[in-house]
Amino acid sequence: MSSFLVSPAVIDVILTQLQLRDAAPLVDKLRAFTAPVDPRDALDDLGRQLLRLNVDALVDRYPTAPHVEEERQAAAYTFTARLETAGYALRQLDCYLYQIAEGDVSERPLAVALGKVRRILADRVLDDVPSYAAAPWGVR
Repeated sequence: MSSFLVSPAVIDVILTQLQLRDAAPLVDKLRAFTAPVDPRDALDDLGRQLLRLNVDALVDRYPTAPHVEEERQAAAYTFTARLETAGYALRQLDCYLYQIAEGDVSERPLAVALGKVRRILADRVLDDVPSYAAAPWGVR
């Protein structure tokens, strides 16, 4: 499996979902990871943590390669809202989760919490699929 550092835009799309009116279930899964001194910095800090996980996965995948530029990019992250549909955000989250599936990174608490966020987003996407909404609850 190859691995790369996702763009800040991918992180922006994922984190913007935490800003939506119905975001409480998503925010609850990540609350333990968002406790900076200034709450206005929470999404910047969370984004840096996400990119740091991504860098850690790169190091696990390519241990002999230098990762100075990726580490710099992760440390410099600042959140910019990027509103997209739940389906679009789910696709970006799936991309991100695939990139951190190296070594033990996907087992770390933040990665596990993101897996729970993924399930919530997937349920929201399914709710928007007409064939899912029209299907009966159980079949006789």
